[in-house]
Amino acid sequence: MKTPPRLRSAFAIFLSLGAILLVAASDYLSANAGYALFYLVPILFAAWFVSRHTGFVVSFVAVIAELATDVLNGYSTPGTPTSYVNAVLRFVLFFLITWIVTAIKNALEREKALARTDALTGVMNARMCAELGTFEIHKARRYGRPLSVAFLDVDDFKSVNDQFGHDAGDALLQTVARTIKDHIRAADIIARLGGDEFAIILPETGATAAPLVLEKLRVELLEAVKRGGWP
Repeated sequence: MKTPPRLRSAFAIFLSLGAILLVAASDYLSANAGYALFYLVPILFAAWFVSRHTGFVVSFVAVIAELATDVLNGYSTPGTPTSYVNAVLRFVLFFLITWIVTAIKNALEREKALARTDALTGVMNARMCAELGTFEIHKARRYGRPLSVAFLDVDDFKSVNDQFGHDAGDALLQTVARTIKDHIRAADIIARLGGDEFAIILPETGATAAPLVLEKLRVELLEAVKRGGWP
């Protein structure tokens, strides 16, 4: 059973704040002024596993904790301009590092998404379809459950490109993908294999149910292309 995202985020925040308290306690007990970098660990943990904004909040907490330990250890006098400047500089440092790390994370996630989705339609690409299809086939065989796979292409697609232009062809493909996605279950898989070819994987759907599902889908697709004015 998967842990809900909110619970995972709350747990990550709890760990981050707990780690800051631990670092602050160690900083105070050791009376060592070289603990600034240790605060980065819980900050980056919160930013990476929760969000950039959470990283900023944890950064603020870390600055307060570090400032408090400096005051208690006699390294800083509260209320002086120097103490404020140091606090601001620390926060700016934590802020910039958090921003850079989360920017790297977001870039990696975008690349990961591009590797598994079709850029034009937003549905899965052929590679991801093959991976998930293989998984579903193994699962169906293992548990003796039905599985159906449908292949479709768009009739007269070339004539749409020739008559209306490639922008219209792209819009047609997007409409087809969206219509299919809107009329299948969340557990079903829709992928664009390339050109005007699509595949649909229907777990827990056998020879009796699959034709009914696909006939209903065919009707919805015909209505969608009629509304778009395509042949």
